[in-house]
Amino acid sequence: MSQSSPTFKPTCVDFFCDKYFDAYQIVNLFLLFARIFVSLVILGCGVKIPKDFIKTITLGIFIPILIGALISFYIELATFIGLFQNNNDFRNMFIVWTDGIDAIVSDYVHFNTICLHILLLHCAKLAYSDDESILVFPTRMVVSLCQTIPAFLSLLSIIPASQDSFILRAVRVLNKLFSFASFIVLIVMIVWCMIRVKSDLPYDHARHSDMQVRNARSRLAFILLYLIVPVAALVFFFADSIVWLVVLIEGKAGEASFKLDSYMAQTKLYYPIVLAILTLVLVSPYRRAMLIILRCKKIKVEPLPRKEVDLTTMYRYANLEEAQENI
Repeated sequence: MSQSSPTFKPTCVDFFCDKYFDAYQIVNLFLLFARIFVSLVILGCGVKIPKDFIKTITLGIFIPILIGALISFYIELATFIGLFQNNNDFRNMFIVWTDGIDAIVSDYVHFNTICLHILLLHCAKLAYSDDESILVFPTRMVVSLCQTIPAFLSLLSIIPASQDSFILRAVRVLNKLFSFASFIVLIVMIVWCMIRVKSDLPYDHARHSDMQVRNARSRLAFILLYLIVPVAALVFFFADSIVWLVVLIEGKAGEASFKLDSYMAQTKLYYPIVLAILTLVLVSPYRRAMLIILRCKKIKVEPLPRKEVDLTTMYRYANLEEAQENI
């Protein structure tokens, strides 16, 4: 016969319990529902967008955001229901196993977003530089493979920070090194693309049948604007990685480390909402899809059909010269 846990007085009796619905919790719940809503909006807009590397990468960013928000919703709901229980049975069954999962999922979303933003900038640069490379680039496969990096880095947060072993501390700092390196890579790529986007789009691009190539210049320009906020938010993680390197060498953390932890936690709360707004405003396929949904028009947005025969510029002018000679 199983022994029941001891009973006690429930923390809450009424639905609007003061022990749960304080000012901080209300703001936290608002941000949680906002993350779920904007993620569903992005996924809904994706239905109106044809095959596109921007769509593939954006879905790779917001699907984990939605999953993470749903996990957080479950934890909040279970915690709220647990306040009305008079024993620990409910907590032991539905809440205890969630300890630490929210932090792991949050780290996964963060590292996944960084990886896919680098990939997004690379694909936009590829479409601008070469009119055919982006059409054969395996975007879906690369997005799937990129999931292994945040999965590995997020699991490193399980290692306690107080471990005395130098090896364990060095392994745990890998995610900090990743933030450091990814920030440098993004800055270098952005500077290169800003210089590149000033040049004229090649003639073959401007008359290409696929909008991924035809609109490559405007897309690259808007993606650079789109990445301003993500890169600015990454500054806190870049500074935190430097602090962690100092801690690894000297063996003690300073006041700056605790302040950065607070800034990073706040960034992870607001970041998905701001990112979704930027996606709908600055990313052309999603901006177009949002306008179609708001206007309630049944418009199918597709690339122009590819021409079967396409003469090169050299042969086109050669034919014109022969025609003039015949005249």
